[in-house]
Amino acid sequence: MEIKIGLKKIEFNVKKSRGIKGLMFCQRENADALVFKSQGAIHSCFVFFDFLVLWLDSENRVVDYKIVKPWNLCEKSGKKFDKILEIPINQRYEEVIGEILS
Repeated sequence: MEIKIGLKKIEFNVKKSRGIKGLMFCQRENADALVFKSQGAIHSCFVFFDFLVLWLDSENRVVDYKIVKPWNLCEKSGKKFDKILEIPINQRYEEVIGEILS
């Protein structure tokens, strides 16, 4: 998947989430980045590690982002978006997260 943040384009492997489970009950180092269609808020109940959430428009441009802590009951963006991308903060995605946050 390619995402756009400002003038940068970043390509990395993302899995399409089945249902609404997201990163719940995953182990940090084995967790995959997940994308899913959503128009609402997310929570991080039963997610036992921090993760980066990106709210994307229809052209995969980042409209908002936030690092989410475990057991947060509600995270949402005040901006219009089409998809949510959850990226676990682990060794596999360290470089990608660095690019996004820089």
